[in-house]
Amino acid sequence: MMKKNVSKSKTKRGAASLYVVIFITLLFGVITLSFVRLVISEATKTTNTDLSQSAYDSALAGIEDAKVALLKYHDCLSRGYSPNRSGNECEKAIYNMQSNIDNGSCDPVAATLARKQESDGSVVIQETKDSTQKGNSSNMLQAYTCVKINEELDDYRTTLDTNTRLRIIPIRSSQIDNLGSIKVRWFSDQNKGNQGFNYFGISRNDAPVPPVISVQLLQADPTFKLSHLSVSSAVGTDRATAYFSPSRTSDLTNNSISAKDFSASNNKAVNNKERRGAQDVDVPGNKRLYRVICADSNQAVEWFCEANISVPNVYGGGTNRNDGATFIIVTLPYGAPTTDLSVQLYDRNGNVINFSGVQARVDSTGRANDLYRRIETRVELVDVNYPYPEFTIQMNDNQNSVIEKKFSVTRNCWTSNNGGFFRCPNNIDI
Repeated sequence: MMKKNVSKSKTKRGAASLYVVIFITLLFGVITLSFVRLVISEATKTTNTDLSQSAYDSALAGIEDAKVALLKYHDCLSRGYSPNRSGNECEKAIYNMQSNIDNGSCDPVAATLARKQESDGSVVIQETKDSTQKGNSSNMLQAYTCVKINEELDDYRTTLDTNTRLRIIPIRSSQIDNLGSIKVRWFSDQNKGNQGFNYFGISRNDAPVPPVISVQLLQADPTFKLSHLSVSSAVGTDRATAYFSPSRTSDLTNNSISAKDFSASNNKAVNNKERRGAQDVDVPGNKRLYRVICADSNQAVEWFCEANISVPNVYGGGTNRNDGATFIIVTLPYGAPTTDLSVQLYDRNGNVINFSGVQARVDSTGRANDLYRRIETRVELVDVNYPYPEFTIQMNDNQNSVIEKKFSVTRNCWTSNNGGFFRCPNNIDI
């Protein structure tokens, strides 16, 4: 009987060992398979990321070639050449650019720069001859496949920030004499980020959001005098300025300035209306600061602020504008926060007028193997950063130069602290 019990005990210990071995084997198998799967997954992600970046770089190459093509095209135009399919290099460049832009082709850049195109129309940008050569991956057959250019745009877009807070935008259009109004939109949904604000200029972080901007119009007829820039007439003006400040209430109906009020901003002697309590009263001087109502941060909009400006006639009262001396100057007076900007032109019937030859919209598609990336950007065709005085007064380095300025402080105010909004206590100056 004792031998039988010992045999059963050994059998039980052997079965237990077998279970342990099986469990450990399964455990290591699962760990190994998980590790292999992780390695394969990461390798796939790395490859896709590499391909995506390479396709993006290919699209960027298309953008850069488009800039070169546009420079060549406009240089040839400025030298007086005309389009000619069988002419010299400049005449061919103008013909190829214009014909491909007009028909919406993908080839204006390749044709203008005489780039070699593959059978599918793509322009290969590999540094080596083929994908088997050293230093070039077989998975990186890089090329830009389509680059479209458009110089007739329904708006002008740019970004204002601390370093570039002023833009001088030429008004170039075949319909410039029919210009009726200007729409300015600023502070886009991309600028907002996670900032919370309630449409009157202060964010929860005590930052000026959306910002104050200024819009100035410079215009002239073909026979204008410089003295006309300093005053306005009864029938028009050659210069007008308005500042727009986000607020709870607006000085304007539908955020729109009339041509008469905008023109009066250049006349120091006129009277203007100001809201005081429940009445509008006359105040001396030119009124340039306008409160506008912007969208609340909770609203899903592309642009949070918008102002419409009716364009006055030129100083002499006509509409025969000099297209080489008509500009819109938009400024970010306080240099912050970074703000996207859109400017649109309208005729007297409210129809959009296109900017012509001020900006180009370049739409570039790049390829890496079988993965594609697409980029759209704006390219400046004119110098919008040439020297222009941003301030009325500028100090020199003389330490004895002193400017005295008197300020007044109101009791009808509010304060912001740690995201909260508080009315100022009565009879207490701050």
